[in-house]
Amino acid sequence: MNMKKVFRLLALALALTAALALAACAQKETAKNPKVSDVMAKVRDGISFPEMAEKTIEDLAFYGYDQLDPAKVEEAAFIIASSGLTPEEVFIVKLTDAAGAEEVQKLMEARRDQIAATSQDYTPELMDQIEGAVIGAKGVYAYFAITNDNDQAEQIFDEQF
Repeated sequence: MNMKKVFRLLALALALTAALALAACAQKETAKNPKVSDVMAKVRDGISFPEMAEKTIEDLAFYGYDQLDPAKVEEAAFIIASSGLTPEEVFIVKLTDAAGAEEVQKLMEARRDQIAATSQDYTPELMDQIEGAVIGAKGVYAYFAITNDNDQAEQIFDEQF
């Protein structure tokens, strides 16, 4: 093989390596760090709710989050249907570490199950809404939503986190 072909192959290999490196960098997602209050505002703007009551971190124990250590919460937003006649509820929390978010996700799953058990006898027509609840954890965030448009809630969470 002559030197010209060797240089062409070497140049082609370097160009391919550079292109792959750029593609890898472009696909790498940067960690999102939204304010919980901003995410809640997007949920409220994007979904129609009945009259909702805002709850504080001190109220969480009453709603099945008694095992949540407030010292591990950096920021939280919690709204619930104020009438208590419908299951709409949204809880978004930013924790001090990702392991805490996974723990809170389990509490959110238990909360959904609690709502389902109660609603099964009183409002069985809402079971699809409850069973389709959006529950997840991404990084230091955990989120839970039962709305009249769970698909929209999930899309908002995916965009924000």
